[in-house]
Amino acid sequence: MAKLKSPAVQEIWMTAAYITMKELCLLRNRVVYDGIHPNAEEMKKRIIQLTKECEVRMKGCMWNTVEDLLILKKFGMKCRKVKTSKIQECSFSFPTGNQILLCCDGASRNNPGEAGYGFVGKNNACTVLIAMAGGMGIPTNFIAEVFAVINACEWAISEGFFQLCIRTDSMSVIHSFTSGKVPWYVQTRWNKIVEVLISFTFIHSYREINFSADGMEKMGSTLSRGEKRIFLNIPPFMIHMENPDVTYYRFG
Repeated sequence: MAKLKSPAVQEIWMTAAYITMKELCLLRNRVVYDGIHPNAEEMKKRIIQLTKECEVRMKGCMWNTVEDLLILKKFGMKCRKVKTSKIQECSFSFPTGNQILLCCDGASRNNPGEAGYGFVGKNNACTVLIAMAGGMGIPTNFIAEVFAVINACEWAISEGFFQLCIRTDSMSVIHSFTSGKVPWYVQTRWNKIVEVLISFTFIHSYREINFSADGMEKMGSTLSRGEKRIFLNIPPFMIHMENPDVTYYRFG
């Protein structure tokens, strides 16, 4: 198995490979048409110099390994920023009282691209009431996230639940709904939802503790526009659900 390279080294090798191919083509033309004799050492120095001149366009970070430092030194480049990994503990919790928990998610492949939304409704006794996935056609990530919240709230109201706790991993969606700046294409639907709700709260939830909705959203992205999949308990393909007694970890 090939050893994984840092982003900085990958950029250098890709740039050097491109320059090498270009220089070989140019050298071949000079040999054929100008009758010059190729010099390997001069060719090597030229490739290294041209690769170094491309340094200003390279943004990849390094891992500060011996390999990184040796390659940067070989090409005469400066050290790059080192990206560190931060480990953060995450915990999942159910709402208190009579609130219904709605875990929502939506995504669009290639943004925009084939998209879907998904949500999972649970009560405070950890019982899954519904898991739904829906296809949306080709919108953006933001639109998919918005429709996940709208469809989840409309389902809750249709079942007689008027106290909602909504979890989503999109801060932009939370800000949109809590600040009253709801997108125009769902404004009417959201106004009808708010009119009948007793209370609602939004909670920002990392994907590491919102993976059930993430799984439904991925199913939704495989469906055609308007197509839905509804499960009235835990979906058979979902082996694990969020557990308030388990500590989850986020790496970033």
